[in-house]
Amino acid sequence: MFKLLKKWLNLDFFVSQLDQFLIQFDKTHPKKSASQRKEIEKYEQIYRLRDNPHASQPSRETLWDKF
Repeated sequence: MFKLLKKWLNLDFFVSQLDQFLIQFDKTHPKKSASQRKEIEKYEQIYRLRDNPHASQPSRETLWDKF
């Protein structure tokens, strides 16, 4: 749908050579390494907390809770 709208409005977006390379690399290397998966999970949590600031978060126990 977006491609049709883009074509109809005659919109074209610039994609750098580096971005083209990374897009192609991701297509040819679909399996992520452990560190890549960890980064993805970290940023998914950051985005989730950013987009839902009032979402319930698990309470963390602090050093002073037992006193």
